[in-house]
Amino acid sequence: MKNNTISILATALLLAVLYAPATVAQTTYQSWGDPDQPGTQNGSTTAADERLKSLIDQLNTLLTQGENDRAADPVFLRDLRDLVRSYEGPSASLVLHDDFSDGNFNANPVWIVGTGRYFIEKDWGIRNALETAQTNTSSGGADPGVELLATILGKALGGNTTTSSSAATAQVQPNSIFSDTAITNAFAIELSLSSWVNKGKLMVGPYQGSNRNTGYRLVYNVGGSIDLLAKSASGVRTIDTARGPFNLEDKKVHDLVWSRDSDGNMQVTLDGTSLFQLRDVSFRDPFNGFGMATSGGDFIVKSVDVYSVQ
Repeated sequence: MKNNTISILATALLLAVLYAPATVAQTTYQSWGDPDQPGTQNGSTTAADERLKSLIDQLNTLLTQGENDRAADPVFLRDLRDLVRSYEGPSASLVLHDDFSDGNFNANPVWIVGTGRYFIEKDWGIRNALETAQTNTSSGGADPGVELLATILGKALGGNTTTSSSAATAQVQPNSIFSDTAITNAFAIELSLSSWVNKGKLMVGPYQGSNRNTGYRLVYNVGGSIDLLAKSASGVRTIDTARGPFNLEDKKVHDLVWSRDSDGNMQVTLDGTSLFQLRDVSFRDPFNGFGMATSGGDFIVKSVDVYSVQ
């Protein structure tokens, strides 16, 4: 009995080691499609994933039997159990998806415009309006609420909000849009976007709180760096910076993938190239939604996918 159990364990372990890497490597957050589409890697489960899950379940059953029967060295069984657990990766559930192909952003899911203006560019995605406004700084005619909102957004984006002393000043209208949805502290985000002019900033990230002003932010500075920020009530902290320029202004779609696990380990890639790989535990609570904002610039977001990771 003991020899038979050990033989089965050894055979199962060999099968796991031989064929699991090819399937496990595909479970990294690269790309997601329709989660309701069966039989695809981006859907519910692939056939290879099913086989891997079946193999892991069988290994766990055999390990339990081996431990109960004392069929092998306890240290060996413990190490084998740890190896099996290493292939039992976290599960991800889609909590926000929009490719804007329905021609609106007011339903399924609901996006709320905080500032500025957005519209759907057919076959491209959601686009921020690049607008400027003339303000009269000497007459006091400007809406103080709008000025305060622009100042807050400018600071969040790391921009310069100093106004000119001249009577009439052209100011870029900030744009912000968000979608409230429950996101776990561990998450995965994929964003497909294009950039159309050689100026401006784009900020994206999950937020906490009813004012949506706390959370992680990725900031793309056109012609410069990409910054990873932590924004809290005490201010904005730069976690890390990826030096640019990245030259995304080619009117082509680029893919940004951002993941964070339960231990705070984060990875960010742009078109498959690593930007950040670090650990940060600034936020331990779940997030309340996902937002995007611009300061100048002309950006089109083709699709957004946000996953909660358990």
